Amino acid sequence: MKTVLSVLLAITAVVYPVLVYAGLSYFSVKEVAMVLGSLLGLRIIVGVFSKKVFWGPFIALAISIATPMGIAIALDSEFALRLMPSMINVSLFFVFGATLWTLPMIERFASMYNPDLSKNQKKHCRQFTLLWCAFFLGNALVSFALCWAPLSWWALYTGLLSYVMMGVLFASEFLVRRYRFREFSSHFYDTFLKGILPKKQIPEGET
Repeated sequence: MKTVLSVLLAITAVVYPVLVYAGLSYFSVKEVAMVLGSLLGLRIIVGVFSKKVFWGPFIALAISIATPMGIAIALDSEFALRLMPSMINVSLFFVFGATLWTLPMIERFASMYNPDLSKNQKKHCRQFTLLWCAFFLGNALVSFALCWAPLSWWALYTGLLSYVMMGVLFASEFLVRRYRFREFSSHFYDTFLKGILPKKQIPEGET
């Protein structure tokens, strides 16, 4: 039951822009903010009791959710409702950026697959962590600018286009890493990529 609840609340967070757009067509800003704020607040509470919580990112995202929701409810502000996606992107920018001084975020993900990364692989991970930082910052600025645009424009970008771009960037990093370093698992997608990617002799020091 807890897993089902977590999934439903996570979906609520993902489709938040669509829910705002649909909700404001029928209800007041304060009503929409109270319902969505309650659901997202419940998501935060569930996260607190999760066994695997990365507290830094979790607290940053919790603040990004709670702040605009609180302002929207208190001031009946549509602008505050629209502000949440840009605040989340700013939080992710700082979360990813902070790891550049320790272990870059993409390296952390890559290490789950291969704990013994080479120097060039670590460099690759750092470069893509920087690219993700640039993406989150740019996405935050566009989302913020659209707070003054028609609601439909804001919902289309924050609820669809930004996710498409995120998916493209994620897939690009995955494919580039496989192409450069030729490391494949037994999963079906790696088996497929191994079959279509041309064989490449990698000079010593490049692996």
